Amino acid sequence: MNVQLFNVLGEKLIKNKPIYFQDKFLILNSFEKGFEISQIVLTEKLNLINIDWTEKKAMGNPIEKKLTEWIGLKLIESNTESEIKLVLFHFTKYWKTKYSNPYNETKGVVLLNDLILILKKNLHCLKIDFKKILTELHDIFDSLIISFNLPPFLENEFSLRLSKIQGYKLRKDEFNLLLTESCKYLINYEKLSNLELYEKYFNSDNSIQKLIFKIIEGRFSNNYIPNRYEIDYFNNNYLPLENDSQKLIEHFIRINYLF
Repeated sequence: MNVQLFNVLGEKLIKNKPIYFQDKFLILNSFEKGFEISQIVLTEKLNLINIDWTEKKAMGNPIEKKLTEWIGLKLIESNTESEIKLVLFHFTKYWKTKYSNPYNETKGVVLLNDLILILKKNLHCLKIDFKKILTELHDIFDSLIISFNLPPFLENEFSLRLSKIQGYKLRKDEFNLLLTESCKYLINYEKLSNLELYEKYFNSDNSIQKLIFKIIEGRFSNNYIPNRYEIDYFNNNYLPLENDSQKLIEHFIRINYLF
């Protein structure tokens, strides 16, 4: 690419500090111009101060802590996908510079621990598909000519290294499970019909069953009367089932006088 044009694009990115993820700018700049733009973006978005860039701790650092706290806030807001992707793109460049060679698994475990805590805390009120964002970011880095060890939240089954610390893989597995579980909470269960809710309920784990039960309970409490077809459908399909942590079957029978 023309060097002069590249420099113009880089300067515009620094000046404008966009909140929207523009991969054509970011990929061009990814490893050609060093770390300046990433430092500017992370400093602004995470409210970093100078000492955050110099402070060193064995088990973590202020940048990682502020990153995970920031992600926690953005995951429960609407339309923040581009902003999250922007920040994680630049944090990945930071990871490459600081912890990629040799790979610092201790830092990786700390980062995964913080992300796990954030996901657990916000699981019931997520508005953003975090798993999708990470998949898209992984694909972007995978398409680059330059390859390097990705931070733990971007590693997948194809890029996962053979870890030296046992806790690393355990935390990575737990993080992956939470990502998958988080997608279940992004479904707008309120918009589903009763028949759809029943099906989701009996095919879900305890936490989702609790969420769905409250919706069904709320509908019945508002004097909703199921029709004959719905009662027959419930009786024929769900009465024999045992996966019923909230005792929905008992509630359905009682509320509809099916004695």
